Amino acid sequence: MVRKNIFPVKVSKIGKWWRRETEIDVVGLENSRALAIEAKWSEISYQEAKKILSQLSTKARQIHSVEECILGVMAKRMEEKERIRSEGFIALDLQDIAKLSGLEV
Repeated sequence: MVRKNIFPVKVSKIGKWWRRETEIDVVGLENSRALAIEAKWSEISYQEAKKILSQLSTKARQIHSVEECILGVMAKRMEEKERIRSEGFIALDLQDIAKLSGLEV
């Protein structure tokens, strides 16, 4: 997905991030900007996605030297993902990932 430039940040480093007890599934960094995404292998509701994003916002504040952080959530299936996207977040489920990869689900 990074190679296809679908994210609003062109990242130079990407991977799992942790500090003490705090872990973020995917963090991409480019200079003072970051992309932070939590991944859930389950079906999640709009309310669950918003709760995950709220928790992620708190976690992302711990990433040093980042002035701007774009937040997102990935899940097996997600209700109202377009609504989440319209609120400025990244929202992807397996259907989206399959389309981006050229596969069918």
